[in-house]
Amino acid sequence: MHGIGKIAVSAEILSKPTRLSEAELAIIKGHSQAGHDQLEPAELPELVAAAVLQHHERLDGSGYPDGCGVLYDAEVCDICLRLFREEGFSFVE
Repeated sequence: MHGIGKIAVSAEILSKPTRLSEAELAIIKGHSQAGHDQLEPAELPELVAAAVLQHHERLDGSGYPDGCGVLYDAEVCDICLRLFREEGFSFVE
């Protein structure tokens, strides 16, 4: 289901045997949003449409359509480690 948006991309681009141009790559990258938009009227759980939209996102921020920053924010990691190591934070079962 995650590739449903590819129906909005021409077969010539999808099957192009050589490197894509920047314009073609932008069209390809639009398939995530197209898939999300196609699923919205189906009234599926929002998590389904969100998964289709975000299936090319990467933790290191190299994905699309939005990019997701960096792998981990160093300051947030330090705070989390301090909470566990120094403040005794734990998850309650």
